[in-house]
Amino acid sequence: MENCNIIITRLETSAQPDGINVFIWHLAEELSNRGFKVAVVSAFGADKHTIQELFDVNLSENIDIKVLAPRGDYRKSAFKFVTLWLMKGLKVLSKLSPNLIIMNGSIPIIGLKNCLKVTVNHDLESRYRFQKQYEYMVYRFFDYIVTTTPELKNALIKKYRLQKEKIIIIPVGINTRKYRYKGINERENAILHVGTRRSKNLEVTIRAFEYILNCDPDVTLYITGPQTEYLVHILSKIDIGIRNKIRYLGVLPSNKLKDLYSRVKITIVPSSYKVPVISPTVLESFAMGTPVIGSDKAISKILLINGYNGYRVNINLVNSIATYAIKLLYDKNLWKKLSYNALKHVKYFDIRCVVDEYIKKLLLRKYYEKRIH
Repeated sequence: MENCNIIITRLETSAQPDGINVFIWHLAEELSNRGFKVAVVSAFGADKHTIQELFDVNLSENIDIKVLAPRGDYRKSAFKFVTLWLMKGLKVLSKLSPNLIIMNGSIPIIGLKNCLKVTVNHDLESRYRFQKQYEYMVYRFFDYIVTTTPELKNALIKKYRLQKEKIIIIPVGINTRKYRYKGINERENAILHVGTRRSKNLEVTIRAFEYILNCDPDVTLYITGPQTEYLVHILSKIDIGIRNKIRYLGVLPSNKLKDLYSRVKITIVPSSYKVPVISPTVLESFAMGTPVIGSDKAISKILLINGYNGYRVNINLVNSIATYAIKLLYDKNLWKKLSYNALKHVKYFDIRCVVDEYIKKLLLRKYYEKRIH
């Protein structure tokens, strides 16, 4: 595996602070630390200095950044992104002569001999027309599909009629060494909600927060994420007394978001997904020792374990979310127990373990298959 070149791609932008990009840059950093030559290729992006500031990573000389367009709108249609990749992206990939491509957002890859082609399926949400038909076709161009949870693997086999041997489970991960734990006495009496897209179900958190305020008017709710129309609509409907207890902080760079995870006592994650996933918000919360109250339909059971590192809830039962939150806010022993378990469990999702899995299940497999043939 000497002189192994690895390309990690993002179909859209690699500079938007979201969970997939946190994973991409932590993955690139760890692979580089192990001596691999890494290139991150995306439709849009930013320079190394900006990326390091946004994602709190150290990008060595072994990491190259390639963008297909100097600037653009990351909210463009999927068709425009795919067209850009087919016109420019394939040429860039070919010039880099990779041994392994890890794609986040798939395009049909033609050629690239002696290259192991892998695409990562992070979820099964429908984001554009004919997505199922497109992915059914494009997955046939890859040697393997990496998916992040057992639930996703089973759903992929059924939805796209894929051979189970072609699907490998490797979770996304984060660099847990970059997170600094704070004890309960160092934290605010506060709750965190991350994400302002409709699928993040902010209204569920706010409704639960209203119940919590009836028990204690001194609790604060922090919200982070872009200022979307959905966010503006939700906040406009809130009573002024409750609104004064909410702090909207906008989009935060990685270091400030980490600080926020360590300042609150609970993170509420009432997201909606068709199939349970590995939530980066849950990972980062656990890395700070912050228990999570999360959706039982959206978060994989291998990550959020009910009563161990948080609570799995039906997001339609707002009273249940509020009840668990009140317990964690005021039962120090319970909070310390779940916090300790969160710190312990997140080690399984450390980026070092994830890279070990990529090496063992992909690079070593390719190496030994080549030796056999």
